[in-house]
Amino acid sequence: MSPNNKLFHQFKKNAKMLFMPCPSELQIRLMSQVYQSFAKESEYCPNDEETCERVKTLGPFILTALCWSRDEIALFNTDRSIEIENITKDTTKVAARKHIMVPLTDKGLSNRVLRYVVYRNSDESFLGYAGCHYEFSCKEVSRLVSVDIRKIGIETVKQHLIAVNRGEISIQNFIPAFLEQIFALFALTGLEWKYRQMPQSKREILWENFTVKFYHVERTKTLFKNMAADVLYYPHDRTFPLVDMYYLNQFGKLVGIQATMSKTHAKGVSTYKRFYDEIGTNPEITPLMLYYLILPRNVKHYSQSAFPQSQFWDPVGPGNEPPWQNNIAFFALAPPDNFEATMS
Repeated sequence: MSPNNKLFHQFKKNAKMLFMPCPSELQIRLMSQVYQSFAKESEYCPNDEETCERVKTLGPFILTALCWSRDEIALFNTDRSIEIENITKDTTKVAARKHIMVPLTDKGLSNRVLRYVVYRNSDESFLGYAGCHYEFSCKEVSRLVSVDIRKIGIETVKQHLIAVNRGEISIQNFIPAFLEQIFALFALTGLEWKYRQMPQSKREILWENFTVKFYHVERTKTLFKNMAADVLYYPHDRTFPLVDMYYLNQFGKLVGIQATMSKTHAKGVSTYKRFYDEIGTNPEITPLMLYYLILPRNVKHYSQSAFPQSQFWDPVGPGNEPPWQNNIAFFALAPPDNFEATMS
């Protein structure tokens, strides 16, 4: 320490906390290759295949992917299951910011479930790194949350969604699973919400009543030729393309439901084709009515008189649009603010 007291003064600062995103899977795999080259004597040194599996099931964290033992991973998975069970039962666990990324000794959310993400923005002074955003740490968390949501009662689901609609829960990929679940539950007893077609040319279209009632929810993928009326097909597989659920309406037409938080839904032509391949038909002979299941607070956005083609389709070169593009019609489907089965 300097003996010159003139050097000591109040430090003037204009500082912000910046958030560093996790490394990508490719970056961790490169780290793994370096680690393997000098850690050959280490008891825990996963190969490339094992590293990939750890990133997919544990998250993009360097220590867990490269250094953890099987016992440490087993404990992590046990604690994560408890954490997910707690947040699906108690809305305050994700509604209160103080519960996010707290020390592991607390009863909040941790990197077992979440990771920081950065939404880069060149217009911001810190390029988006000062924003505090979270997503599920990996696809396995998304799967586990969906499994646990199916175990809770409808009143708890409604409370979660009411908090979401008020803006109290901001973890984007936490929300569609709740929307899916409330639709699937109410659809078995009778559901009456509201819908509106999303026109691609300027038209005045009103919101109308949307009603469905099914006698059964089928959780396995089913081919179009084997589909039955009054059955909601809701595949377990979270990688199922384009839609979360699908069914035949009273006129025998194919209907898809996709729960969403996004205000744009552009998909590549290949995604639409993969959906049709999965159910064993094609868009040339099987038109699709695709409903986006939205939050009530987003109704104003979905009330536009026209939507650009980029709302639904990833850009393709002029003249390269698929000939069956007009066989797919798009709709918005909104529950009431209280997320009851019928509009009040």
